[in-house]
Amino acid sequence: MDPLSTLSIVAGVVQFLDFGSRVLSGANEAYSSSVGRTSRNAELSATVADFSTFSGELEAKSKLLTNVPAGSSQEIFVRLCHECKDISRQLEDAISKHQATGNHGFDRAVSSLVVVIEGIWSASKIERMKQRLGEIKEEINMALLIFIWDEASKKGDSVAEFAQQQADMMQNLDRIDETTRNFSQKLAEMLDNKAYKSREKADYFVSVIWDSKSLTDPTPPDTSKIADQTQIQKINTTIASSLLFDTIGARELAIPEAHIKTFKWIFSEPRIGDDGQPLWSDFPRWLESESEDIYWITGKPGAGKSTLMKHVLGKTSLRFHLEKWTGNLPLILAGFYFWNAGINLQKTSEGLLRTLLYQILSAYPDLISQIHPRRWTLLQIFGSEVSLPRWTTAELINCFNALTSKAGRDFNLALLIDGLDEFEGDHKQLVDLVQRMNLHKGVKVCVSSRPWNVFDDRYKRGPMLKVESLTKDDIKVFVRDKFSQSDGFQELKAMFPSQVDKLLRDVVDKAQGVFLWVAIVVEFWLVDLTEGIRLSKLQSTLDDIPDDVAKLFERIWNRIEPKFRAEASEYFQLIEAMRRQDHSTFLQTLWLADEDIPCEFDLNGVTTTAAKNALKNAKRRLNSRTKGLVDIYADDRVDYLHRTGRDWILGNWETIRSRSSPEFDPDFALLKAITIQISAVADNTRAFISFDPAEFRDAVSPVMAFAHATSAETSKLVMLLDRVDSAFTKISHQRAIFMKYSFCKNLVAKKRNDPSISQAPHWIFIICPELISSKSLHESGNTLDNPSQVWFLGFCSQVPISSYVKAKISSQSSVFIPGYALYSLLHSTIFGHQFFDAKPRNEVIKHGREYDKERLELNSFWRNVNFLATP
Repeated sequence: MDPLSTLSIVAGVVQFLDFGSRVLSGANEAYSSSVGRTSRNAELSATVADFSTFSGELEAKSKLLTNVPAGSSQEIFVRLCHECKDISRQLEDAISKHQATGNHGFDRAVSSLVVVIEGIWSASKIERMKQRLGEIKEEINMALLIFIWDEASKKGDSVAEFAQQQADMMQNLDRIDETTRNFSQKLAEMLDNKAYKSREKADYFVSVIWDSKSLTDPTPPDTSKIADQTQIQKINTTIASSLLFDTIGARELAIPEAHIKTFKWIFSEPRIGDDGQPLWSDFPRWLESESEDIYWITGKPGAGKSTLMKHVLGKTSLRFHLEKWTGNLPLILAGFYFWNAGINLQKTSEGLLRTLLYQILSAYPDLISQIHPRRWTLLQIFGSEVSLPRWTTAELINCFNALTSKAGRDFNLALLIDGLDEFEGDHKQLVDLVQRMNLHKGVKVCVSSRPWNVFDDRYKRGPMLKVESLTKDDIKVFVRDKFSQSDGFQELKAMFPSQVDKLLRDVVDKAQGVFLWVAIVVEFWLVDLTEGIRLSKLQSTLDDIPDDVAKLFERIWNRIEPKFRAEASEYFQLIEAMRRQDHSTFLQTLWLADEDIPCEFDLNGVTTTAAKNALKNAKRRLNSRTKGLVDIYADDRVDYLHRTGRDWILGNWETIRSRSSPEFDPDFALLKAITIQISAVADNTRAFISFDPAEFRDAVSPVMAFAHATSAETSKLVMLLDRVDSAFTKISHQRAIFMKYSFCKNLVAKKRNDPSISQAPHWIFIICPELISSKSLHESGNTLDNPSQVWFLGFCSQVPISSYVKAKISSQSSVFIPGYALYSLLHSTIFGHQFFDAKPRNEVIKHGREYDKERLELNSFWRNVNFLATP
């Protein structure tokens, strides 16, 4: 069916729906009047008189809907037309069964309608019919938008442009009726995005379009034809920013800078070995050439692969050589560092793709509309404030494929990807993904990894280098420079110059090219030299140190003073507990987790100077207790020195964990720390917390997971969770963005004079916005001491945090909970995350039988609660 015919049919349906709504609105007025007369009687009379005309037009237009494709938006039009005709018949049948009375036209019209109302339809049925008419209108608007989207995609137009074209055509065609002309013009005006002032409605439309998988992606828009450059910038910024995640640059910051005199050889001509062959593949030549091979940097754990990659990526020499390859084309450069000891996005393909795309699209925003026209067009229609779905790996791959397809024609792209062995997942799939990135002529990829078979099989025949074979001179420079800064070393060298030189040679030889090993050993010696150690003792220490870097960590653990090992164990347990929740650990969190910090601690009450000193003290303690196994980086993020260090800790976990006090509870310590931090945000009006439901859920999830896992005494748990609930409530009520949702405005207006009802929905509705349409929002009734508590209790029931729920209920001699609220509490307990859809992390849920046992116990508890039928 052609677009003009489709728009004509839709216009007829919308006209009928508007008519039906007016009839039923008038019916409601008449129903509420004891004599059947209102100030709108005359208007109602005219409405009833026109009914048969509208019904006839709808019947005639619906006959055009023949042979429509299954599953298409036009099939939706057919279904809705049939439903409208069914409603029309119900109204006509009801009216025709009763003889109108009265002397005047409007009296007879009203009388007929009153007879229908009183004799056949109840007020509730009228209300349901009105509601259904509204729903049909929403459905047909949505189907129409999908139809226009699909037609515009086929023609290569933007959605708004296509709608305006149809409107212009209709103004010049005699066969188009006035209703359709007016409707088409309103549609064109609607699609300029000014009509979507309701964030709730815009979000709904976007979600439906997004879930319409059968839709063709629109043709990339020509942004040069869009006059509003500010709008373009906002859309580009919104899409690029949506790729960001908390730790996007954390691993790069954590990698140590190369010593100023090391790694210079990478941009030089390769040295020749004893066999007459180059010791490594010429890196500058590969950068400048049209080589289709991936360059592989490999080496032992701790050899310095990541440091070398960071060194390369930060050097101007890299761009200098690459620009000889790109010629006149622009050069795009991006890099990523996998980190297995980090959060999920630091070790997955999703994190890789999001990081690379963010770097590229932030530098070249004009590419955004070309590689992801669907996201771009949706923001153009509905505005940059609308909520788009989270990125999926499949979507990111498609986006990256669209990007690389332009390489070699519009630009050249160089990618440096560090630590393929740090990837968590199927390494062969990662290798295949990187290979697909490299397929296009204008793409050049350099990777680094340990020499595992999966990487060796793919890359050994191409250009490569082995780091530990090339860094002996670098290590020698590093060692001499470090020791030159030690007064104790200089004193020994002055007394025993030849023996000291031999000792340095022995250190370099034993390192076997592994930078991490030598860095740790040098730190050991610098401490000993400060204490005035004998030269013979240094030599014997070197002889005793294992040359395997993994075994070296056991020696670090043994160097921790016994009195500090309990605290060291606690630090490792806190870091691992945060990691299980896929969250980074910050120095402030470790400080607040300390047992000396009380649960009611007010972070905002601490002066800036006092806070700085507290963090300095926390840093001092962390360094002395862990002896460098973990480190603190530029943003106060606490992380492991190296992946091999974490591997050793996990391999000896039971031994390390046993060193802490049996009373130590890392889950409670972190619950306390995060609660203090959240409360500080709630009390600070200048602070910000995202209201994106998924991001808000991520903030709440670790709190609930720690609360579930802790074995702390109930009174402390209740105090902390009450504080959490209060803090999130305060945050949600403070943020103006929450008021953009129309349901919130309606609720506030409806309940303004009712002191027993909160002036805004509970913050739980941010996590699960689909509950906003629940009838329970509009019910009244007291629940516990605070009407919002029933929602938080439901949330705690679904985790479950049974000790908190039992304590809150048991503190009441009897409890009134409305039927809808009790329903939510029971369903939360029985079905868990299926009700609120905010399940705790896998590490909490996977406890299996213990988890199920706690849920069953809470179910039994509910059966014994004395619920009152009335307050």
